[in-house]
Amino acid sequence: MGNYTTPYAEIFINNLRSKENVFGFRYKHLSSAATLAGTGFAGYSDDEFNVNGKHFYKKHTLSGDFNYLRNANHFYGYDTDNNILTKDFTKQVYNTLEAKVNLVSHYTDSTKLNHDVNFNFYNLTDRYKLNESYIGVNGLVKTFLAGERFNVLTTVDYYNHKMSNDTVNNLIIKVDPFFEASGKKWSADIHYNLSSINFLIPQPNSSRTISK
Repeated sequence: MGNYTTPYAEIFINNLRSKENVFGFRYKHLSSAATLAGTGFAGYSDDEFNVNGKHFYKKHTLSGDFNYLRNANHFYGYDTDNNILTKDFTKQVYNTLEAKVNLVSHYTDSTKLNHDVNFNFYNLTDRYKLNESYIGVNGLVKTFLAGERFNVLTTVDYYNHKMSNDTVNNLIIKVDPFFEASGKKWSADIHYNLSSINFLIPQPNSSRTISK
């Protein structure tokens, strides 16, 4: 506990040593009622929750990460002598949900397709009907062709942004194949952006004009 009613707490929980699994939990809280006289209440609070885990297979590792963040604050800096504003009126709260999943291979055989695949998601909301969501998938595949390493990186990103009078969807797809070649005194990466597509998709009730 600190000055100006400022509590702080943080908790960590993790499993014991294991060859098969790793998991953990974390919680953090920090808030304060500190404010300046005559400018409005300026208190805030931040809360964070995190759960993470990892499982080891013979040739793969699967990991996951889940987060929840809550950030609350108050608008301040106004003349309280001429304004009657309640704490509820000046309050803003942001809620963020995040999820991440990763699957990576560990093949030692050069004829196998090693891969690293990621899934990402987040959702952000506030008290004023703002809602932003993101879904992303990306994968890297690696193998050897003619003695050189060949890679293909594919990324798909989808965004959905909603406000009280506007909604926009955004989809981005990218495919990036590239070679990694090397000699005794040199190394080189050769990239070719095969596809890059960007779609801006407004909803029928959207008031925004978007050019493709």
